[in-house]
Amino acid sequence: MKKTTSKAPKLPVLHRLIRDMSSEAYHGTQGTWSSSQLKDIIDDEEVFIKKYITREQARMESEAFDTGTYFHTGTLEPHKVGTEIAVYTGKTRFGKQWEEYKKKNAGKTIITEKQKAQGDGMIKAVQASPVSMQYLEGEPEVSLFIELLVAENTIYAPFFMKALTPDGWVTVKKVPAKGFRIIVKVRSDCLGANFISDLKSTSGRANNEGSVRHSISKYKYDLSAAFYLDMFSLVREEVTAFIWIFASKENPVAAPWLASKKQILIGRSKWSWAIKRMADLAAANWEIIDYLREAEPMSHELEWLEDSDSDLL
Repeated sequence: MKKTTSKAPKLPVLHRLIRDMSSEAYHGTQGTWSSSQLKDIIDDEEVFIKKYITREQARMESEAFDTGTYFHTGTLEPHKVGTEIAVYTGKTRFGKQWEEYKKKNAGKTIITEKQKAQGDGMIKAVQASPVSMQYLEGEPEVSLFIELLVAENTIYAPFFMKALTPDGWVTVKKVPAKGFRIIVKVRSDCLGANFISDLKSTSGRANNEGSVRHSISKYKYDLSAAFYLDMFSLVREEVTAFIWIFASKENPVAAPWLASKKQILIGRSKWSWAIKRMADLAAANWEIIDYLREAEPMSHELEWLEDSDSDLL
């Protein structure tokens, strides 16, 4: 497989909290990997390779991302709305008027009046939830870049002399000298004294357990929660809780949800598997080796085995 070649990118400072980094600079940092990319490798390894290694496939953009950006900015840093958000009043997002507006507002997130109305509804819903606001009392948009090493099927944080276990980091006396090295990045919506909180917009009901649990599973929010906790806890050990603040897009309501211990354990298993898989693929020159796969039944199908056993008694 032919890979793109380029000069090694200049990385930001590693292993310390960065409070003055713009969203554009954070997302544009080359040579680093985020939780979104780790989710992509779990979803489809071939697409992951085409998007991030060979650059054959462009990254997806959508209006939902832009609405989410406005929701985050308006909630966490409302003083930045005027400089980072532009509201387009035209009827269509194409043509001469649209192109001129994009050029005039280059570097800003452009939303429509409809998107703004939806974002405003979610912002007000969060503000109307006292407990949600309690978990927004901290530092907004704090970034962190960490070097990890995969060696002997274990993930290490060499700078901190730590090794990852299913239950979290443990201190080690020695870290292998060779292995697959990777720079990962995390950016908390809000970093509190002992928690990280993360704003999430949802098409479901933000205060409904079934709806929230479905969203967490579908979008792998558990992976992000564990990944963020595990990275931030390296530099601030007291950070042990992760809070999602969900806001409904329609009929706006907001509610805070604590990631349970099981959610974090599952999320940690997901992100660590993704990074180990990256190490394996890199060692294979990003070639996916064909092999015989085994298809296990879905969990609900196991009920047929229970019925079958009872019929034989």
